[in-house]
Amino acid sequence: MQFLKLILLALGVWTAYAPPLAAQQVIKKPPTNKIACITEEDIAHIPADTTTEIDEALLRKMLQCAVARGLTLFELFDELIVLLKTGSQRIIIPGDTLRLLNRSYQYGGERMLHLFSAPLIDRVECGASLEMLPQLEIYLYEPPPDYVEVVNWVGKTATKIEKHYGCASVELEEYEQCFGMRAVTKIHTGIVTRISLYEETKIAIYIKDFFRPKRWELGRITRR
Repeated sequence: MQFLKLILLALGVWTAYAPPLAAQQVIKKPPTNKIACITEEDIAHIPADTTTEIDEALLRKMLQCAVARGLTLFELFDELIVLLKTGSQRIIIPGDTLRLLNRSYQYGGERMLHLFSAPLIDRVECGASLEMLPQLEIYLYEPPPDYVEVVNWVGKTATKIEKHYGCASVELEEYEQCFGMRAVTKIHTGIVTRISLYEETKIAIYIKDFFRPKRWELGRITRR
């Protein structure tokens, strides 16, 4: 058994023998120098301690800025949520608004479409944790198809997303206490616990009982 454990750890596959999350590889992020795509002035009309639906104009403004800066949706939402939290504000972005603007803006490549499937979104709620709500929640009409990829020795790996998913805590460049997302191989199913924005357009996906994080490069927001 000990010999098998050493082999599995060396290969870096999903296994119950893997170290806990705190022992996983720590990725150092480079310093950032950003011009904000959303400011306190932009959201001054949103009352504190309530959940407010935003209009198309505000989201369009953020997307225009994101295109100019070459951001991904994860990077844009990171900035938005961190700012909303400072004012104890929480917003709803309707799926219809996302689909309307999707006619003018590409939200990213295949991986981004899986993590943020605009055609299937009912609504996105994000911002302050009012009444202990998660700081990012995405509600879908139905789960998206599994994203399947081949990972070295592991073989096929499927990333699965549920109808309600998100992260309880969002800090600068960190999505933490995630829920509703899983990674599945032939020998193990692991829950996605954290997503780290460790470099421009690149994320590290931390999975419970997985030896090291999965690293994905996401497509930038672009004009059609």
